[in-house]
Amino acid sequence: MSKDEKKLRYLLWLKHGCPSHYLYGDDGEMQCNNPNCMIDFKRDTVKRISQIFEKQEIEKIKRQIECMSGPEMELEIGFIMEKGLGL
Repeated sequence: MSKDEKKLRYLLWLKHGCPSHYLYGDDGEMQCNNPNCMIDFKRDTVKRISQIFEKQEIEKIKRQIECMSGPEMELEIGFIMEKGLGL
């Protein structure tokens, strides 16, 4: 792993959005222990990290849609399908 990749993983671990009490960083570790995240920023592949972020975004959109109705919901569903995110 290059020095730049290590730095990016470190910054992503710190700023990825989960509350800081879920972050574990002892002994050089970079893990998030949020039950909805569970990413090991030191060891997980970029593909796995990306898949977890995409899953989190889809779940967030689903929760938002549940709060919508009528035309607003139809617009959001159209946007999701256009982007190929799926539900």
